[in-house]
Amino acid sequence: MKRSSVPKHAPDRGRGRVVILFALPLMVFALGIGAGTAAPTSHQKTHMKPFVLIFRRDQGPLSDPEKGRLRDQMVPWISKESADGRNLEPRGFGAESVFIGPEGHVDKPSHPDALTSTLYLEAEDFPDAEAVAKSHPALGFGYSIEIREWFRPQGIK
Repeated sequence: MKRSSVPKHAPDRGRGRVVILFALPLMVFALGIGAGTAAPTSHQKTHMKPFVLIFRRDQGPLSDPEKGRLRDQMVPWISKESADGRNLEPRGFGAESVFIGPEGHVDKPSHPDALTSTLYLEAEDFPDAEAVAKSHPALGFGYSIEIREWFRPQGIK
């Protein structure tokens, strides 16, 4: 039998706190609610452009009651956006990170907000993507959301 290299009762040491900040909404997506794989609906919009919502929060982890309230608000939000024909693709981040500059490893940049997750989606245009971001329940829990249109660099498939 193979032995695990991780002790059974290894201390957390704060790892995962950042992931927990946005883990519940991501778990809702992982359960398949509005994961963007559903067949197109009669509300499916055409000529959609790809956008990313970038979530940040500098207030530390959510309390258990806050996590529950956010989860409860995410379910109808995801259902509405999916019914509107949006493909929603969330991405979270692990707790470990390293910053590398031209001279090698560098100190972590001083930025007031911690990057917690991203949500890739399709919208008709920038104002449409902004409307989606403004309706996101995370805003009521201390998150800020940056909106960017994204594209694949030319020549890369």
